[in-house]
Amino acid sequence: MRIEGAHGAVDPTAATSPTNGATRDEFLRLFVAQLEHQDPLDPTSGADFVAQLAQFATLEQTAEVNSRLGRIEMEQASTSRTAILSLVGRSVETKADSIYLSHEGEPPQLMVELDAPASTVEVVIRDADGDIVRTMALGPHTAGEIDASWDGKDDSGVKLPEGDYQIEVRAEAESGQISARAFVSGEVTGVEFTDGLVRVRVGSFFLSPGDIESVGT
Repeated sequence: MRIEGAHGAVDPTAATSPTNGATRDEFLRLFVAQLEHQDPLDPTSGADFVAQLAQFATLEQTAEVNSRLGRIEMEQASTSRTAILSLVGRSVETKADSIYLSHEGEPPQLMVELDAPASTVEVVIRDADGDIVRTMALGPHTAGEIDASWDGKDDSGVKLPEGDYQIEVRAEAESGQISARAFVSGEVTGVEFTDGLVRVRVGSFFLSPGDIESVGT
């Protein structure tokens, strides 16, 4: 059935579709208007009423599901933040492929781990544009951990601006390339929640919680 209004005919079924953004109140208002204005000589069929009531039930269920999902999301976010905040004051070891450099705090201990002896080891640091800003030649080393501390400066000794940086380790032997990784070891001194991102502070570095490999006391 269609209702004649000031701007022409209105189809309650189309107007109250959840995909059109109709609220429950709008649905009920149109449904009551349909009952008030229907032609007594040509009333809406029972099947049409059942279909519209079923549509209203679906709208109610969708609203309830969305409300519950919103509550669950808020609870999960709260639990996640609590867990991350509990890292403050604890020592961690985290991958250092990608870090955010800040000007607050001292640079943490940057380390390199080699899977096998290498004749040459280099640590290459790139800025957010992918440009190399620092190259540190560490020379030959046996397998194991190497101190590769970085002071946050470029090759000219100039302090680099705050921002995102990529850390790459290049290690080679006569037999070819050696598997190596960079990692940071230190105490978590803070947590930052910015623009939907979560980062933990270790010295002057901010790192992703997902890169944490171990947590100490």
